[in-house]
Amino acid sequence: MRGSHTAQEKEQKTSREFIPPRWLVTIVWLIGFFAVWEIIAAAVQASGGSNTVFPHLYDMIYWCFSTDTVQTATQSYSLCGATIWSYLWDTLSVAILGFLIGFALGIVFALLMSLFLPVQKVGYPLLLVSQMIPMLGLAPIFLSIFPELFTSKMFMAAYMSFFPIAANTFAGFKAVDRERKELLKISAANTYQVYTKLMFPAALPSLFVGLKLAAPSAFCAVIFTELLRTQGGLGYGIFASQYASRWDLCWGYIFMAILAGVLIFYLVELVRHFVIRWKSTD
Repeated sequence: MRGSHTAQEKEQKTSREFIPPRWLVTIVWLIGFFAVWEIIAAAVQASGGSNTVFPHLYDMIYWCFSTDTVQTATQSYSLCGATIWSYLWDTLSVAILGFLIGFALGIVFALLMSLFLPVQKVGYPLLLVSQMIPMLGLAPIFLSIFPELFTSKMFMAAYMSFFPIAANTFAGFKAVDRERKELLKISAANTYQVYTKLMFPAALPSLFVGLKLAAPSAFCAVIFTELLRTQGGLGYGIFASQYASRWDLCWGYIFMAILAGVLIFYLVELVRHFVIRWKSTD
């Protein structure tokens, strides 16, 4: 029995030793993705397809820095690879502003639901129902209510950020042990002290789950709104490059949007890492 138990422990230890680090898994995944992409691009072009339909990665990288203007038979767009960076900033700046608004409103709403039972009974079902409205139907409504594109994009980002932040923060409040709250109240702690010393620190893990969902959602909501009202941002770049049949540039805009979304997600994860670690050593 002891020999078999020792062999099992050795097997478990060996399996743990061969678990690759996360960064190595990411690098291997990226290399595999790029290899598959290049194989498909080469196959499409070998079969007679245009290099702009499914371009090579180096074609897209070239267009991200090119100053050539995209031309069509009927219209000359003010669109080139170099504009991708200004369009990215246009989209990202509005997404950040809307995300901050949604963050503030979500925290306040979660706090009100935690403090007042009537607000929870009425507000939480409405919060769930609000998420049943698809973005495809919601974006035109915001555009009709707020004709200015900047305002409609900002409120779309705020709306998409609001639910995951409010719902996850409230779930974090609900998960706090009632005995711990009662112990603080017995110690003559007021409501402000209960929430600053217990409730908010305990809800931080749930809050950051909501933030990691909300931040990319806000960014995608802005791009989708830009697609409906083509006046700027990555959404305009995607639409205009499709209209010009410059799929290499279109793929460049899409990849830039994906990269920005992934970086936003990992930025929130980095903040979570430092905040949670600071709280645990406080």
